[in-house]
This record gives sequence, C-alpha cells and structure tokens, in this order.
Amino acid sequence: MRAVLPRVSRRASTTISYVLSIAVFPILILLTVFLPRILRLYVQVVYSWNTASDPNLLARIPVILWIVIYAGIAIAYLADGAMLVLLHRVRRELIFTAASVACLRVLSWCCIGEAACFFLVGYYFRFSFAVAFAAFFIGIALRVVKNVIEEATAIKAENDFTV
Repeated sequence: MRAVLPRVSRRASTTISYVLSIAVFPILILLTVFLPRILRLYVQVVYSWNTASDPNLLARIPVILWIVIYAGIAIAYLADGAMLVLLHRVRRELIFTAASVACLRVLSWCCIGEAACFFLVGYYFRFSFAVAFAAFFIGIALRVVKNVIEEATAIKAENDFTV
C-alpha cells in the first residue's frame, strides 16, 4: 500500500517555513547563552567524564574551540536571517530577482561555513565530521538551486525586455 502524504498549499507551506524559521531565533539565543552548560553535559555523557570532580573541565577546552563553536552559532543567525528574508520575498512573489538569488547565495555559503566550523570541531567531537559533511552537501545543493534561480532570473529579465 502506498502512503499518501497530505498536500499543503503553497501559501500554507511558506507560512509553516516562516514560522519555523522564526522559531529558530529563540533556540539560537538559548544555545548562545547556555552553550557552556550544554557542552559540559555533552562531554559528561558522551565521554563519561565526571564533571563534578573536575570543575575546570570547560577551562581545559582550548579557546580556539570556543571561538569556532560561537562562530558557527553566528553563522546560524546569519543563515536564519537570510531564510526569513527569502521567505518574505517568496510571500510577496519576488522569487526571480537578484535579491532572492543573493539570499540563496548567503544561505549556501552559510552552510559551507557551518561545515568548516563542524569540521574544525571534529578533532574534539568526532560526530561533528558527519554534521560537517551534511552541511557541506546541503551547501552544494543550495548552490545548485541558486544557479538555477539565477539562470531563471536572467531568462525572465530577457523575456521582460522582449515584450
């Protein structure tokens, strides 16, 4: 038996994406504020380190690692902002424009930047290599979509001049 997924209208789909993108901002804020606690818990669970007996555990983590992790969060803020701008443009039916292509360009480079951050963190947290690969792949996919939209924008502009 074939599973049938419900069809969502374009407007509803855009609204759902918009709401989810807005919901990411408070999560990023929480992550920014509570990252040291989250990292302590992660290290304690995954590596079975007793953080109660080692209160300086987080102090042993190199400063460069903190910089890379917070750079990744900053990139996530930028990517979420670009998604909101792009979704706003989609709602206004301004898809095949240079500004929309620019949003896709920013999103693709943000994914590649996240991939670089996760790759650098991979020495300490092995699982981040998998996340880095996924982010890099999504970045490449977005570059392809950006190229398609950019080409469609050029064709639309050419057709607008023809008429």
